[in-house]
Amino acid sequence: MRYFVLLLLLILYAGALYGQEENDPFKRLDDKFEELSEQQDQNFQDYINRQDAKYKAWVARIEAKWNSFE
Repeated sequence: MRYFVLLLLLILYAGALYGQEENDPFKRLDDKFEELSEQQDQNFQDYINRQDAKYKAWVARIEAKWNSFE
C-alpha cells in the first residue's frame, strides 16, 4: 500500500511538472531570444543589401567617369 501511495505521488508530481512546462520562464526567454535573433539576422541582411547597392552605385559612377575619358 505504501508503494502505491508513493507511485501515486510520483505520478502527480510528474503531472505538475508537465503542466508547468507551458509557463516555463526559460522557454519564454528562449522564444524571445530566437525571435530577436531572427530580427537581428534580417536587419543585418538589410544592412548588407544597402551596402551592396551603395558599392554597385559607386562602381557605376567610376565606370561612367572612366568611360567619359575615352
